[in-house]
Amino acid sequence: MKQSIAFAFIVVLLVLGGPVVAQDGGQTVTFQMEGFDYELDDYDELAAGFFPNVAVDPDLWVTYEMSIVVPESWVVPVEENPDWEELAAELDASVPLTQPEPDPDAFEPVEPVTWSSEVGINPARAYPFESPASRVDIIIMETDVDRLLAGGYPAAISFSAVYQVGRLGYNSMACADVTEFVADTQLETELLMDAMPEQFEGVELAYDVIDTGDELCGILLTTTLDTTQLMVEGEEAGVEPFFADVPLPDSFTFIQIQKPISADAYAEWLLVVPTAQLDGYASAIDTLIATASVVKQ
Repeated sequence: MKQSIAFAFIVVLLVLGGPVVAQDGGQTVTFQMEGFDYELDDYDELAAGFFPNVAVDPDLWVTYEMSIVVPESWVVPVEENPDWEELAAELDASVPLTQPEPDPDAFEPVEPVTWSSEVGINPARAYPFESPASRVDIIIMETDVDRLLAGGYPAAISFSAVYQVGRLGYNSMACADVTEFVADTQLETELLMDAMPEQFEGVELAYDVIDTGDELCGILLTTTLDTTQLMVEGEEAGVEPFFADVPLPDSFTFIQIQKPISADAYAEWLLVVPTAQLDGYASAIDTLIATASVVKQ
């Protein structure tokens, strides 16, 4: 999971207090981040050039609140959080992860791979923009044993970033502009896939427009990839076997959720689901898309 989706730092708050991710009733996950105001003219440049050890003018910061409703068995795996560490130990016993091959030339023994070591995230390193390189995403993932074993990989959603519309060439997040952009992009994609069929073998792409109210719209980009498409010369590039003695799913479905914060900016989330489990998660996916929210305080 660590190999997997402009703020100065992250503060993740429990409803009752404390530096951990909150889950309300096991379903609503809410967290806050302080960082650059997306309305700044040079927001993209500030975000791209951010370094955690560089002082930032606090007048440029605002607070954002992210929230989303997830299935009750989905959790945020926060490192050193007692609840997560207890659950991780239970998963090690019931769904052990694939272990690395011993290296006879290594100076030290290979450390065992556990749910805690492989999946746990440090919220202090979670920056929802594309720098620094050491950043991590806030991940919310499936932990139900039966669903994990049936899928071969955990379904999960992560909060990626806040972007201004100019990043991808949108004029605005107004529904008319988004609908036109999606129609043009869909046509260009279809022409490219027809022209390069070998490059897109085992790949399915679909664009959808989602009306979020106030005459603003978002975009869903759904990509289905055969697992072989995630491999380079027989070696897994972005995904490696996760569970011991459990094969990877035949294909994965990735859903990029881009929802407007205003007419000029959007927030992006990334959902990953083993394709064979899409039907079983259909209601949950609808809820995830509908409730994913980022609000500037």
